[in-house]
Amino acid sequence: MINLPEIDFAEVDILKRDRDVEGTIGVWLRVTDTVYLHTLCKSDANPRFRAHGPRMVREINRRANAGATPEELDQLWADFHFQCVLKGWKGVATKSGAEVEFTRGNYIAWACRHPRIRLIIEEYTNDEINFRRSQGDTLTEELKN
Repeated sequence: MINLPEIDFAEVDILKRDRDVEGTIGVWLRVTDTVYLHTLCKSDANPRFRAHGPRMVREINRRANAGATPEELDQLWADFHFQCVLKGWKGVATKSGAEVEFTRGNYIAWACRHPRIRLIIEEYTNDEINFRRSQGDTLTEELKN
């Protein structure tokens, strides 16, 4: 066994997982210049994902194998994201500029109009490296303005 010296490395903490950020605090994912999604990680640190995620993904795959339409699958994925990895949004508005409330129905309708959003959320929430306190703090400050 190799004996490693006791050295205090300056940047080692940034590489550690932050389970609170992954599973309860979340970070803001910038989707466009004005739209942000408050996201949680698809990891064991996220109690919503642990409770519902695997079952919901199995059901989506079952429905896909049974011949569900692309529109039905888009709705199922949007519902999965709403229930497991999303906490809210900022910047989603009507054409007249009114802010749209973050509800299950509103999110599913919005996500189904933007099919690429599923791929963006899937890629982002799969990687726990995106859920670091410093990154979340930076975006939180940006959203206050």
